[in-house]
Amino acid sequence: VSTNWLLCAFINTLPWDCVERLFDLLLYGASADILLRASLALLLLLQPKVLACRTQEELFQCMKPKGGVLTLEKGAAIQPGKLMQTIFTKLPPLHDLHDRRAKFLLLHRQKTRHSARSELLNAGDLQSGI
Repeated sequence: VSTNWLLCAFINTLPWDCVERLFDLLLYGASADILLRASLALLLLLQPKVLACRTQEELFQCMKPKGGVLTLEKGAAIQPGKLMQTIFTKLPPLHDLHDRRAKFLLLHRQKTRHSARSELLNAGDLQSGI
């Protein structure tokens, strides 16, 4: 998902009129966070289709663009107005995104450090028992 969505800036995923709106926002001065908001908006729009998937393979097929674009349920095209409305009105503000990311990374580092320390202690116990 991230390769087709974020790295390609949705060019290979969304109808061209949606891509144009996103590029307008980027060029007008919106931060690159607009791409994250667009990803979240797409997941919200695709939620019924995604939740209907029973297997990982079904999920991959659901998220795979058909004919070059992602579609909603029953093959309906994603409309630019609906995407923009979802981006700006249906999602909570992400003003604390950088703080959330820093907190996540700190917790991840602590957890990883604790896990590595436990593994070293367990390895030491195993060696002393030999």
